[in-house]
Amino acid sequence: DVIGQRPGEKVHESLVAPDEAQLTIDLGDRYVILPAQPARSMQRWIEVHGMPPIPSGNDSLSHMLFIQAERPDVYERTHAFVEPMDYLAAKLTGTVAANACTAFAMLLTDNRDVHEISYSDELVGNAGIDREKLPPLRPITEPIGTLRGEVAAELGLSPQTKVFAGMNDTQAVGVGAGTFRPGQGAVNIGTPTQVLAHVVGKL
Repeated sequence: DVIGQRPGEKVHESLVAPDEAQLTIDLGDRYVILPAQPARSMQRWIEVHGMPPIPSGNDSLSHMLFIQAERPDVYERTHAFVEPMDYLAAKLTGTVAANACTAFAMLLTDNRDVHEISYSDELVGNAGIDREKLPPLRPITEPIGTLRGEVAAELGLSPQTKVFAGMNDTQAVGVGAGTFRPGQGAVNIGTPTQVLAHVVGKL
């Protein structure tokens, strides 16, 4: 049987096992970002984005590249790669979009100026992801849209209710733990583990 795909429905879950990600190599027609990237490449990623691809493969870019290499049919049908919170916002509003927080794990944004965050042509080109498959970026303070009529009716809310994009878990922990304050730090233990602290500049 062939199951029809309704507009706005997800076409695949973006998952790749950490041990597979660490062992994947460039075969010419398929690749993911490897742990053993040249130091210069990793340094450039840090300079532009602030974080390099994670050796374990626990970043959204590695997942996207896995779909591109191993599930080309899914990749071709994909309108945009989005994080779970952006998928939820799209279902609520009918608008596919992201912001600097939700797109962070894609590792493709130029974050050197927090007031002008955009996708980096250099990083997107290095990754080999098609630019048109990335969701449009909205300012963090700008709503994605308002509730779709049928959603508003089901939830008992006004259709004028504004929907904002969320943030990833590490960013939420940083805010909740107060690590944006000088002298305050925290350890976030999750899929990866991070030490969170406020610094004046990049280390």
